[in-house]
Amino acid sequence: MDTKFGFSLFILLLWTCHYCSGQESPNLYCKSCASSQSLRHCELSQKDILCPKGKEKCLEVEFYGDNGQGFVRDCIEEDKCFESKLPQCLAVTGNSSYCSFSCCLGNLCNAGATFRVSSISLASCVIVGLVLYFL
Repeated sequence: MDTKFGFSLFILLLWTCHYCSGQESPNLYCKSCASSQSLRHCELSQKDILCPKGKEKCLEVEFYGDNGQGFVRDCIEEDKCFESKLPQCLAVTGNSSYCSFSCCLGNLCNAGATFRVSSISLASCVIVGLVLYFL
């Protein structure tokens, strides 16, 4: 295979894989739901939403405290992706309070297993691209 053609094919394949993985988009979509019962209850009512301007990450948060529990998936501002600034974590009270969250970048990345599959797909594309490049 001609080196120049192989390199062009490699770049095209990487660009296609990156574009298809949803990592680069002018509009960010996240899963959105809230429940005080369970994460499963939240998932059953979740919807795909277009994030408003200024909310550039997706959020998944789970919290427990003396004042209740909650499960949320939504869009969030990047500067609030810290436990000390996250409204849901700040609202939890009690000695046995707990707050776990993750912020991610990429369309519907807060959908649970979908984010991991997307990462695996992207890694597979890179490997295939490298193999094609060196053939």
